[in-house]
Amino acid sequence: MSLLIESNHAARELLVVTVAAGAVAEVAAFAGLLVGWGIAHLRALRTYANTWSTLAIGASIALAGACVRSWSVWTLGRHFRRDVTIEADQRVITAGPYRWVRHPAYAGNLLTYGGLGLALGSWVSAAVVLTLAFVGLLPRIKLEERTLEQAFGSAYVDYERATARLIPRLW
Repeated sequence: MSLLIESNHAARELLVVTVAAGAVAEVAAFAGLLVGWGIAHLRALRTYANTWSTLAIGASIALAGACVRSWSVWTLGRHFRRDVTIEADQRVITAGPYRWVRHPAYAGNLLTYGGLGLALGSWVSAAVVLTLAFVGLLPRIKLEERTLEQAFGSAYVDYERATARLIPRLW
């Protein structure tokens, strides 16, 4: 009975931390978009980006990001959750986009946010939106990696050594 209570307590703690990390990521991304929108209205910061070409490029990058995220979620299948959870039959996924990066859904999010920032008509806006979204995702990435290391041990540690976090072959 004591082990069950401790297990339930640990699960509740993980859920609270997961919700907090997710909220930080979402608030940072939303703040980035708001700041990016404001920056995009400053004429001096729209140099060489306030064109139909950059609108199309930004929208294309954002769409590509949404596709990467969707592919990532589809690859995880029934194991995809908004909360950090590990199921009894779960294993380390190395197929699809997970063969190149450990967090392809977040990489897709970042592409989407950066693309939206560029579509607003400012390189500065794109950089600010991307930076705020990235900083907001860091706590969630650290939480997920710590949880996966505990759940899968050396299998996940080996995967970490062989696979970049967000940018193939870089980080």
